[in-house]
Amino acid sequence: MGDDAGPVVAYEEVTAAEFGVRAARTFTVEQVEPGVLLLGGPCPRCDAVISIPIFDRVFRYGGGSAGEKAPRYETVVCTCDEPHPGRPESRVGCGAFWAIGLREGPS
Repeated sequence: MGDDAGPVVAYEEVTAAEFGVRAARTFTVEQVEPGVLLLGGPCPRCDAVISIPIFDRVFRYGGGSAGEKAPRYETVVCTCDEPHPGRPESRVGCGAFWAIGLREGPS
């Protein structure tokens, strides 16, 4: 978070529908190699920039048209290394988790 950051967010394992909505608007998707995507953007709870690898298949984020396969939903967890009071020593992130839809598509 850095010196300009807002208040420190305490660690809490929590989810909310708006987390997924915000991540869908702000995350980028990059295919780093065949079968591996890298999702990246600000955590919708603590705003720390995180990168999440998704393995095994090629996906494309977005809504689909009639006849396309339904999105596959992946659970994403904040993996930041920012300080969050109350975070167990064995954990990373702020505790936030959410689902994001990924749709199979051409690379």
